[in-house]
Amino acid sequence: RRGYPDEPADSDGPAAAGTPVSRGTRRRRAAARTGKRRSGITTHNCDFFHPDALVAEQLADGDEVTVELAPRMRVDAAGAPKVSRWQTIAFCVSPQRKAKRDGALADEYDAQAARRAAAAARVEADRRAENARKGASVRRVVGPQLPDRTAVHEALHEDWFAMAKHRVVETLVQDPEEQHLVKSVLLAHYVQLDELFKTYAAERNDDARSG
Repeated sequence: RRGYPDEPADSDGPAAAGTPVSRGTRRRRAAARTGKRRSGITTHNCDFFHPDALVAEQLADGDEVTVELAPRMRVDAAGAPKVSRWQTIAFCVSPQRKAKRDGALADEYDAQAARRAAAAARVEADRRAENARKGASVRRVVGPQLPDRTAVHEALHEDWFAMAKHRVVETLVQDPEEQHLVKSVLLAHYVQLDELFKTYAAERNDDARSG
């Protein structure tokens, strides 16, 4: 049925005689008996349930529900009634108050979208912080194993000088500007090229000894 788990069964008035009772009437009778009126219903993972929603579609056996209660009527300093957005949606059900109810629903859906966006932003921020923490940890571990950039520059400079001395560079690339670009590419990949050369040289030495 429609309603919420804390909604008491009607046992008096026209309902006892079999006359249908509206949800609004049930809510007013419950408020009259308890002196309190519901101002919101939440669970651990949802902070808004539409007052017209079916309980069976929203909750499962064992779910815990928090029902917020407020005095029957709160007023502001000017004496005007103060109601929560949920109360507006729940109790402003007459055709004359439809616009007010629709406005409260729109505001609630906007607020839900903002909360979802904020939650997603927090998750993303946590993910980035965790990745930064892991990255810093990895850098601390592998940092000493990484090649020193100054040493790489010096090694490339020596190799470049040797190639220039034997006119290897000028033979392959005549344009000075293109030579500079070639040197930049070699610098970017010097460590990999150096490791490849060492591996190849070691294999050649092993083949020579075995032969």
